[in-house]
Amino acid sequence: MTPTTVLLVDDHVEFLSIRAEWLERLDYRVGSASNSADARRSLKEQTIDVAVLDLRLENSTDPDDRSGLDLAREIAASNRPIP
Repeated sequence: MTPTTVLLVDDHVEFLSIRAEWLERLDYRVGSASNSADARRSLKEQTIDVAVLDLRLENSTDPDDRSGLDLAREIAASNRPIP
């Protein structure tokens, strides 16, 4: 059986590294991105089963930053079935 591929997206590189290592030990295939552009590139280049996104992806100190949510909406919209 093919392992599930998880894309982790967070602007904190240490967070990505620790979480990726943990998921890999559980036999997941893991990709990571530290910004929206890298996440979009990963999504185009490979099949991702699950994406875990940081809500404040672009500016973690800004309580109004919702760039991770915007990216999630963009991903969802691009994967909608055509009627």
